[in-house]
Amino acid sequence: MSKTLEALVKAVKEHYEEQDPKPLLLSRFGQSNKELLAQLKSDYGSLAAAVRAAGEENLRFVDTTIGRETIAPTGIAGSVGLEIKQESASQHQAANFFDGLPSSVKLAFCIRTEAAEHVALDIVRPFRYSKVTVPDLIRPTQRIIPNSLRRPGLPLRNASVQERAILWGLFLTWTQEIGIDIETFRNGETSNALARLIAAQSPDIMSGLIIPADIAQILLKHA
Repeated sequence: MSKTLEALVKAVKEHYEEQDPKPLLLSRFGQSNKELLAQLKSDYGSLAAAVRAAGEENLRFVDTTIGRETIAPTGIAGSVGLEIKQESASQHQAANFFDGLPSSVKLAFCIRTEAAEHVALDIVRPFRYSKVTVPDLIRPTQRIIPNSLRRPGLPLRNASVQERAILWGLFLTWTQEIGIDIETFRNGETSNALARLIAAQSPDIMSGLIIPADIAQILLKHA
């Protein structure tokens, strides 16, 4: 085995010897091994070809998904592969949970905003969102979604499983911060007195309905 291949095997093993290592993607190998990566590409044409040249007795591919190719030392390839499958299943489940949210809720976490704009989302049906420039003047039924918990400009139609799983995690964080049950959004039920009051109003009344903040807070707490 050449010295560059020996260095490759050593680098991969050292990655997995770190505390709580993540599966090593080929696309991330060069982040901490730039010189070695350049040499391997020079000698073998690509990192993938170098891994194959190192032999399956040393390194193996544990995921061959395009764009997600992952390698590991042969001795732990089985356990790393299982970890990847479990993570993938968890991500698919989270993505499916996000997909099950009302469209307006999903859009609120992705809608593009200008520098001075914030996104406010109604926590009662029909869960409308709006862009606001003065967060303190939102309706009592609305809550601000911090930009740190959003992914502005992300096209939902083309969002990957990983991206939708991340959005689900951001949604969960937001509901915890504002103190509201996620089932309020998932099943669409009017689960508190304020939601039932809003739902009972006709559309023409809703446009001009004003509920004082202190009254809204009291109604929110009553099932």
